[in-house]
Amino acid sequence: MLFSLETSSIWRSSVGLPAGPKHQLYLPVHASSFFSPERRVQWEMVFHSDIFESVRKICPPITDILYLIQCLLTGLVTVAFEEHLPQGIYRTSRGLPPVAWVNENEAALTEIFGVSHFKALRKACSDTKASYNLQILR
Repeated sequence: MLFSLETSSIWRSSVGLPAGPKHQLYLPVHASSFFSPERRVQWEMVFHSDIFESVRKICPPITDILYLIQCLLTGLVTVAFEEHLPQGIYRTSRGLPPVAWVNENEAALTEIFGVSHFKALRKACSDTKASYNLQILR
């Protein structure tokens, strides 16, 4: 079972009309859906899409949803950046939200997780060894 978030395109034509179809983000009602082998391709299509990549950077609620999923299901959803350098391909991935976001949302996160879990989450997000992973692909 999924729920859908829908918004009109953030890009506009010269006369102010949406420059494309509405964007939809589908998320599971139950977190167990993320672990379903039958849904693996579906989640890859959602989180690896160009729309998700561009919209998450300019639409704060989408960013908040991504970071909240990272807090709830640590390491399941990662944000990755690949650098193609002469020495090889470096992939940096992050499985936790930035500590600045955690601090900005302290009240809500404390209500969700409780004080002790929130403090552990903030500590992990502050620790680059815990929150980042660097891979050298070649």
